[in-house]
Amino acid sequence: MQQGAIKYGERNWLLGNNGDHTYLASCLRHIYAFCEGEYYDPDLGTPHLANAAWNLMAIIENNYKDYPFLSPQFNQEEFEKQYKDTPKKPNPRPKPEIPPPHDSNK
Repeated sequence: MQQGAIKYGERNWLLGNNGDHTYLASCLRHIYAFCEGEYYDPDLGTPHLANAAWNLMAIIENNYKDYPFLSPQFNQEEFEKQYKDTPKKPNPRPKPEIPPPHDSNK
């Protein structure tokens, strides 16, 4: 985000002046460039995929943050029942150990 702040202005994206189409167009440009074999954006020096993901998150933050995370019509209970017995692939990465919180009273 530092590169964007330099190019466009510090936290300018929070002004909400861009509609979905602006962010989607930028996202797609970055995805297409990546698909063409270009890993880094030559203008910003940052990875195209990171830039694409940032644009999608900006749409959600600016234009949809008041929407519930799940659709009100979505049946979570039915979803969990449907996939409860589905075989899962084992994750090859071990679950990270989270250190206990620091006790400042000691």
